[in-house]
Amino acid sequence: MTKQKIEIEISKSTIWRVIIVFVSFGMIIKLQSLIFYLLFALLFAVAIAPLVGWFQARGLKHNSALALALVMLVGGIFALAGVVAVSLINTVTDFVGDLPIYIESLRQYGATRDYVDGILEAYKSIDVGAIVQNGISSGSSLLAGVSKMFEAVLFTFFFTIYMLLERDYLLRLVHSVTPKSWRSRLKDLEHEFVDVVGNYIRGQLLTSFLMGVATYAIFRVLGIPNALALAIIAGLTDIIPVVGGLIGLIPAVLVAVTVSPTVAVLCIVLVQTYATLSNYFIMPKIYGEALNMSPFIVTVATMVGLLLFGIPGIILALPGAAMIGYIMTEYYSVPVIEEDYNNAD
Repeated sequence: MTKQKIEIEISKSTIWRVIIVFVSFGMIIKLQSLIFYLLFALLFAVAIAPLVGWFQARGLKHNSALALALVMLVGGIFALAGVVAVSLINTVTDFVGDLPIYIESLRQYGATRDYVDGILEAYKSIDVGAIVQNGISSGSSLLAGVSKMFEAVLFTFFFTIYMLLERDYLLRLVHSVTPKSWRSRLKDLEHEFVDVVGNYIRGQLLTSFLMGVATYAIFRVLGIPNALALAIIAGLTDIIPVVGGLIGLIPAVLVAVTVSPTVAVLCIVLVQTYATLSNYFIMPKIYGEALNMSPFIVTVATMVGLLLFGIPGIILALPGAAMIGYIMTEYYSVPVIEEDYNNAD
């Protein structure tokens, strides 16, 4: 019985391709933060571009139009932050001053009396010096987190400005490195990306507005102080899909406790009920119509982004899924886009 010898030949080009793929993956992992900064900056640049163009159509030069648009947006953000900060500072001040009254009101509930008394006893036995020492030792971690967030905002802001200032040059650069056979498609993708981002921003503004209106109505009905400021927080945090409603609920519950434990529980139930309906029914419907995707794909794409990349992933998931759906539908005849699928029927 003769043994057969099997030889496998691998060309040098194949080896180099494998090496390039592995190196590329390694670089992507190392540069993950930078990639997210650039992607967020690209979204913001596309979102701000229509406002810049509107100013240019009225006689302003490009740089002046960009500066005015940025001043308006940053000023609006600081104005909202000021309203929220003043309201919350007043609430915290009132809460600290009325803390003995709140504690006594909690003791009136038979089910919570022993619990409150236990908290008071534990409070009296707290070693303030030890807490301060532990706080100082752990302050470096908090400072690192704040520094990381500030870095993300700063880099994204300046990348957005550079993209808007050098838009024409960047487009020429991308076209120059794109194969000629793909250049016509690239122009179609550029237009589609602008439409996708615009529709995504409009859908996000609508869902955030609805969250703000719904929470404001809930807070007013429950008699929670500073309802407008808390509703603004809820609307802004709703920018983060899925978990935004929960984040925005935290300050509202803390303020609701100053009214009564019952109001705090009702606040949690009502706001979380609306947030759940928004995440799984309202949001998929709005984004599905805005991005021409089925509610099912919208929900799945959001969850995939959350599981893979956390909060940045769920923010970028929908525009990314819409672009992938457009490519699959337009060039590979896969009916991912809902509008084309309905027309096919």
